[in-house]
Parts: sequence; structure tokens; C-alpha cells
Amino acid sequence: MSLICASAIQVVADISVILFFVLFALIGAKRGIVKGLFGFSGTIISLCLAVLLAVPFTSLINLIFGATNAMAQGLESSMLAKGDIFGLIIGSDGLRAGLQNANVPEFLINTIMQSDAVVSWTIPDGTTLAGFLSPIFAKYIMWAIMIVVLFTVFKITTFIIGKIIENKMEEKDFSSAVSVSVGAILGLIAAIIICYIVTFAISLFTFAGTEEFIEGTLIIKFMSNYNLVGWIFSIFL
Repeated sequence: MSLICASAIQVVADISVILFFVLFALIGAKRGIVKGLFGFSGTIISLCLAVLLAVPFTSLINLIFGATNAMAQGLESSMLAKGDIFGLIIGSDGLRAGLQNANVPEFLINTIMQSDAVVSWTIPDGTTLAGFLSPIFAKYIMWAIMIVVLFTVFKITTFIIGKIIENKMEEKDFSSAVSVSVGAILGLIAAIIICYIVTFAISLFTFAGTEEFIEGTLIIKFMSNYNLVGWIFSIFL
């Protein structure tokens, strides 16, 4: 009986996801292409594009201007000025202890310990804790700045495009069917992105029975196994 109930709940979960997609598509269709670009759907899509393009754009900016390297040097100097702990020579065995002594948050310590430099231990002998941390911090700070910049650019761009489309609709009697269709697509894309974010968030926490429940679903299992948000985070980390 419990297996039947579990299967029924899994089916209901998949159906709920489908209904969520349909609901957002209907909302998008009602709002149309212009309001879709201006509103929530446009914001979600702009944010995802900004996150996806942050890494290559940051690399390009650093290649041309050396911004990340310059920030890393500044951070290293600031760290070394704050205390002797950042001037310690680190080794692979004592790195975690050194980070903990420097009061670095645990989640950031785990991220650092999983970085390529630590896993393959390509850190040169004589590297200080500040010299190791500063490039990592600089990289994440530059990524965050680039995400904000690109998001702003995309939002302004969608606003301009929306205004152009709105004027064309008034001048040439733009087909309402096209507006409804594109609005529905924008709403559907926003819904899919939200579901990817939720499934990724669920994967970060290990509750009893969560994996078994997801394995019994179809749509949720697919979105969990082929998660775009997780793929984006893997690029960053």
C-alpha cells in the first residue's frame, strides 16, 4: 500500500510540474511579448544569460585589461597587512587548518579544497595563504561584478527591444497571435528555469528518501539528472 501511495505522489509531483509549465505559459500568453520582455520572464532570462556569459566575459576582460590579476594583487596586499596568519606558508595537508584559523566560512573552505589547484596541488612551494586565496576571491568577485553588469545590459536591451516591438505593433497592426505565442514561450522558459533552480536547490540537501522519490518520477528526475543550474555552477567552481 505504501508503495502505491508513493508512486501516486510521484505521479502527482510530475503532473504538478506540467501544470506549473502550463500556468506560466498561459500567464505569458496573456501578458504578450512586450510585457513578457519587460516583466518577470524577461528578468529570469536576462539573469540566466548574465550568469552563463559571466565566465567568458570575465576571462576576456582579464585578458585585455588584467582586471582579475590586479584585484588579486590588491587583495593579497590587504590580507598580508591584516595579520601574520595570511603570511603563513601553506601545504596541502595544512591548508584546511590554515583556512579555518583565518576564520574563512566553511562553505568557502569546501569550495577552495575542491578547486583544481588543490585537487592537483599545482601550488608552487613557498606560497602564502594570502597568495593562494587572493586569486580565488578575485575571480569570484569579478564574476559577481560581471553578472550585475551583464544583467543590467540585458535588461536595458530587452526594454529597448520591447519598445521597438510595441511601436511596430501600433504602426503595422502586429498580429496579436504572434504576441500571444511569443509571450507563452517566454513564460514557459521562465517556468523551466525556476524548476531547474528548485531541483538544484533540492540536490544540495540530503533528506531521507529524497533520492528515492526523485528516481520514481519522470520530469523531476530528468531535470535533476540534467540540471542546467548545476552545470552553470560547475563552470564557476
